[in-house]
Amino acid sequence: MRKTILPYFVFLMITVLAAACSEQESKSSTKVAFIKKDIVHLEDGSEIKLGDSLIKVFYLIRHAEKDTQKTDPVLSEAGIKRAERLTEIMRQSWLDAVYTTLTSRTMLTVDSITQYKGLSNNIYTNDNMKETFTEVLNSPSVNRALIVGHSNTIPPLANFLCGKTHFQKTIDDQTYDNFIIVVQQRDSTKKYMN
Repeated sequence: MRKTILPYFVFLMITVLAAACSEQESKSSTKVAFIKKDIVHLEDGSEIKLGDSLIKVFYLIRHAEKDTQKTDPVLSEAGIKRAERLTEIMRQSWLDAVYTTLTSRTMLTVDSITQYKGLSNNIYTNDNMKETFTEVLNSPSVNRALIVGHSNTIPPLANFLCGKTHFQKTIDDQTYDNFIIVVQQRDSTKKYMN
């Protein structure tokens, strides 16, 4: 069954919600199987088509679970498994670039994806985040990007990319399964999925 719905919120391996930037419709408890090109395939056999008139797609995630005992923590065992699952989900997706902060946990979350896709990891900081992603928004060579950040950086970055405030707060410190998709259409409208 194929569905064409404009914007979406995708909770990685948990829930898929369909939403316009101000409206929301829910499809709960549906797990993401994989993303192929611009179609999100769900484990129940249904599909969510991101749209036919896409210019840019940004996949935003928080880093996977971390070992909390260190200053610059690496991934915990659960985090390694989540990173492996993310690689499986994104394996058939179209990616032009990957962006992370300069922390072990963000870089390790996408390490196998960058290796598989033959992409380098582009580093951004809180200080240059808006400047970096303004350049990406205007870049003709980056049309599909995976962005990994933190509980306090992903929500404002999603707001910035969408051009509208949708997220009022940070991601809960114990939540690692958010998967936000921001889509820019040819007519310059921007939509988001979470």
